[in-house]
Amino acid sequence: MGASGSIIFSKYNKNINRILAIAPQYSVSNEFIEYDWRFNYAGNYFTKQNFYKFACKEAKNKTQILFGDSDWLDLVHAGMFSLEGFSITYVSGTNHFVPAYLKKNSNINHLHILLENFLDFSKDFSKDSVIKSIGNYYTSNPIGEKGDLKNVRNQRFKENNEELKNKILQAPHGYTDLAYGKLTNQSSASQWSGSIFSLIDSMRVVGDNFFHPYGFHTEREENPWWSIELGHNSLVKEIRIYNRIDNEEMKERGSNFSIEQYSEEDNKWIEFYKKNDNIPFGGIDGNPFILIMDEPILINKLRIRLLSFNYMHFQRIEIFGNEICL
Repeated sequence: MGASGSIIFSKYNKNINRILAIAPQYSVSNEFIEYDWRFNYAGNYFTKQNFYKFACKEAKNKTQILFGDSDWLDLVHAGMFSLEGFSITYVSGTNHFVPAYLKKNSNINHLHILLENFLDFSKDFSKDSVIKSIGNYYTSNPIGEKGDLKNVRNQRFKENNEELKNKILQAPHGYTDLAYGKLTNQSSASQWSGSIFSLIDSMRVVGDNFFHPYGFHTEREENPWWSIELGHNSLVKEIRIYNRIDNEEMKERGSNFSIEQYSEEDNKWIEFYKKNDNIPFGGIDGNPFILIMDEPILINKLRIRLLSFNYMHFQRIEIFGNEICL
């Protein structure tokens, strides 16, 4: 049973007298979980929820909760449980994966000691016994040695950014990413966008920073689109789209789309590629959508448009080619 489930379960089983919960989620309801990209899909995925939060009064005096001190996303959940009166113990030097850290980070298996104490019903299981079990890994400072919550968040972003960069495919030989740093736009911004301004949110798929699980996010609408101005001297050979892949429903939203270029002469968008096979594609799992032209195409403005009424949210877009001197 998951940590959050073990807490709420005591609401239905009065015979439970002790609970050990490691890095539980306080809530996965839409209003609370939108800030946390690891679980925010749950608010949309589960249309019916029996409870708003996992904290319940029946569990408060029976539960010992552990959180690492180096994951700013977890610290928000920890703070909410603390406000509800739950006992929180912080583990120094680790993020969300507290059990693995306690088990393997030294020659002493502190996880084994902790579980032995939890299962010894001849003794009380309290915060003091938890602290004794984890030894020097206990800290009273819930924001770690990095100084403050902002620094913790920034460090995690830097680590995630480097990790995501390593999952991007190598550029094709002889071509550069023409999309990098160019002017972009999108059909709309939404409550899930990184910025309320479409010009800023749309840039999140072509800049230095890598975002997860998506770069930009439109509103749910008919044929949402993302566009970019490459310049008048751009010969495009290859287009790559890294899909949002944090769950299957989100992944499927981007299955069907058209790619268009703007005709200055006709003053309209002209489609030159359409994907309407209903087959989802991947992203940083190594399987992004890749379109390779037989011959490079001279493109000034390019637009990607969904062929449905839905949200549009890709993680990364790359447009490879060469700039030519006219």
